[in-house]
Amino acid sequence: MILAVLEKRTGMKLANMDVYASTVGGVKLGEPSVDLALALAAASSNNDVALPGGFIAIGEVGLAGDVRSVNGVRRRVAEAQRLGFTQAVVPKHFGDPVQGIRVHEVEELSEALSWVERRGRRRGAPVAPPRTSQPGA
Repeated sequence: MILAVLEKRTGMKLANMDVYASTVGGVKLGEPSVDLALALAAASSNNDVALPGGFIAIGEVGLAGDVRSVNGVRRRVAEAQRLGFTQAVVPKHFGDPVQGIRVHEVEELSEALSWVERRGRRRGAPVAPPRTSQPGA
């Protein structure tokens, strides 16, 4: 269903592609909170844009391309921050900020895709070297 929404709402041509999704350790995911992450991963692959590091995406994607809230979004974002994630893409009306993680609220799948496009990196593009402090600088 997620691929059909991506095709309909973004114009991506995915019908003739083989799409495989897997989770760490083969965990089975059956709840709608993974819809947004799966949609962003599929779009990232199709558009040849690497997803930004250190971010999570939580939300249900509706047939109209809307991003809906799921149970425990705030708790999940707080736990992600504790695990070292620095950015989260979540449905609108998230509420009070979680210290230590930047939250990007979206209403539509297209907004989340635009966010990834702006922050992602084209595959093959050089990766910026890590910043190091220079003595005496």
